Amino acid sequence: MALMMGKVEPGFGCDAAGNPQPGLVHNATVLVLPPVWDTDPEIGWGRVFYAFGSDFGDAHLRVAVHNSNSNGGWRVSTITVKSTDPVARVDAWAGDDKISICRIPTSATDKADAVPVGYRVEAVLRA
Repeated sequence: MALMMGKVEPGFGCDAAGNPQPGLVHNATVLVLPPVWDTDPEIGWGRVFYAFGSDFGDAHLRVAVHNSNSNGGWRVSTITVKSTDPVARVDAWAGDDKISICRIPTSATDKADAVPVGYRVEAVLRA
């Protein structure tokens, strides 16, 4: 098993509608992902999992996953990471190669841009 863990950068990167804001892109956290197993015998990884957790409050995130199998396509999810809930998960697909995470305010007046949020990318070795 391999783990990649860290924290999501503080500061909003999007507006309240989840649209990235060019002047705030420095607040994004970008990760390069291990390959998800897609029946290629040369890849030693099986399942890959993306998870997010928070404490001291809830966080709203824009999670964009780039997939090299979909002609450079991104799939974008908006998730709420609640401090009272288990970790929030985003599904991994074969071909995922990077992920971009940024915080979204809940309203135009939201100032809670530093609620601690951690991420975990877990790759399980294929048997």
